[in-house]
Amino acid sequence: MADQSGLARTQANAPRPKALSDSARLPAVESGEADVIRTTVAAICCTTRYRPKMLQALIASWSRLKIPDGIAPVFIVVENDESAASREIVDSLRKRFSNGVLVYAVEPEIGIPQARNAAVRVALGLGAGIICFVDDDETVAEDWFVHLHQANARSGAQLIGGPVRAVIATPADSAYRRVVQQGISDRYRKIEVRAAERLRTGQLGRMAILTNNWFADAELFTRHGLSFDTELSLSGGSDTQFFRDAIAKGIRTDWAPGAVVYETIPPERTSLAYQFRRGREQSKTSVRAKIRKRGRLRVMPDLAVSMLLRSAGAAALLLAVPLTGGRTLVSFARSCGWIVGRASGFLGRKSDLYSKVTGN
Repeated sequence: MADQSGLARTQANAPRPKALSDSARLPAVESGEADVIRTTVAAICCTTRYRPKMLQALIASWSRLKIPDGIAPVFIVVENDESAASREIVDSLRKRFSNGVLVYAVEPEIGIPQARNAAVRVALGLGAGIICFVDDDETVAEDWFVHLHQANARSGAQLIGGPVRAVIATPADSAYRRVVQQGISDRYRKIEVRAAERLRTGQLGRMAILTNNWFADAELFTRHGLSFDTELSLSGGSDTQFFRDAIAKGIRTDWAPGAVVYETIPPERTSLAYQFRRGREQSKTSVRAKIRKRGRLRVMPDLAVSMLLRSAGAAALLLAVPLTGGRTLVSFARSCGWIVGRASGFLGRKSDLYSKVTGN
């Protein structure tokens, strides 16, 4: 397929997509039939910047995906930079896609939500009825999309997520690094277990569906008018805000426990300093969102109580370090970051979590 870089800049004239219940008529691909088949276009997207090796691994995993009958996959990579640095990587991998097409687009305005919105525009321009996202530092299991699609068929939910599992990129070179890596892996496992429990008990509405593993009905963008908030360009959190906006509109969500993606954890992230910073910056974004919605004075009492409770929890995590062989150190670092982030966010400091790219 021809390069689609221009599509990311053409928003106004993008046609309305097919809803999940509709059908697009596309030529049969390598079927030996002269007629056409009726199918739904599913756009599987990622945004990327300065991660060539990770992007290559993700695209390779896309090429191995099992695709259900009635689905025509389109794989979309949006480069968030003017350089179009990943064009050659994408071009070199197109031949691997026998049952779908691989599309490359450029969004020159720097910012995660800007790039995500560009990917959505490309998807809608291609008639997508389903829009999925994963991150460029991840790979997907072969049956990842199958499980998401089955969850949609089962529940009719318009926004669906699944578990993310940590893959440590480099073996630990010290006892300290080994403890931090174990703490990171434990954290991912706890999130997955908590999501499964909330699914079982019918409390899934409290579990944010994030773009690191994300399946959406395209009507969220068309009929419901949702988009990723570009005010959160480098802070992160635009997918969390999208989830909150969807819940406010009564959008039904679901969780697909079998739809697994694997996040590569590079060495830069396996330090307590990084874990502290990530907790701090995410907390800044969270409290600023609360202030925007409710006002500073209304947020203040809840903030004071939550910071006291989190401080007590952090103290307990620190005391537990000798008993757990250090496995609570990562949670302690992130809790400390959360507390500092709450205070600095309340005082007006903005997050710049994604101003520096980690990984390659």
